Parts: sequence; C-alpha cells; structure tokens
Amino acid sequence: MSKEKKNWTESRRYCRERGADLIIINNKEEQDFIHNMSGNGIFYIGLTDREVEGTWKWVDNTTHVLTSGFWAQGEPNGNQQYDEDCVVTVAVPPPEWGNLVGWLDVACNKPYQWICEKRISQFILP
Repeated sequence: MSKEKKNWTESRRYCRERGADLIIINNKEEQDFIHNMSGNGIFYIGLTDREVEGTWKWVDNTTHVLTSGFWAQGEPNGNQQYDEDCVVTVAVPPPEWGNLVGWLDVACNKPYQWICEKRISQFILP
C-alpha cells in the first residue's frame, strides 16, 4: 500500500517496475482484508473499463465477474463529465463522499494511493 499519491497509469507503472501490478481482488476475504488494512485511504486497484466503456477488466485482462459484490451503492456510475474509467476501493470515505464504501469508478488522472500485488510463483519441491 502506497503512502504517496499518483494517477492510475503512474500507479500501475510503479508496481510494474517492481515486478508487481495493481491488485486484483479475487474474493470477499481479500476485499475485507484490504479494507481492514487501508484505514481512511482511497486506493487504486487493478480494474478498469478504459478499452470498452462498461466492460470492466482486471490488469491481467480477465473480465470483471464480481458484478455487484464490492461496488459502493450507485457505482459504477460512469460519470461522463470526468471519464471515470478506473477504480478505487474505499473503506472510510471522506465526508464529501457521504457513505460510499467499496469500489468507486473515478477519473484515471486523479491522484490516489494504490495497492501493488506480486504473484508468487509456484515451485515444485523434490
């Protein structure tokens, strides 16, 4: 989890330069763990609909199958005014966001913190 803030592209670049990528959230347990660790931060995750509006894909090109579980109420709202193609996860929203907890689609050029995830290779031991 970063302490500094960058836009989505720069956040992803930071992760990739370190052999990782923005986090892919696979299940409720992982989402709960991230929310417990993130405090009042707003963090980019590896989910975007930049290629095709409304088709959410993870950074590993898998299609977003968690269609409702972790989205904040009313999200994704695809606000065209801001071209909201990237996703943040929020556990404790700032006052101006009301009670929006979960995933929110946001403009990719906004600076937020981010979470990198590094896949562990599988080794076969003799």
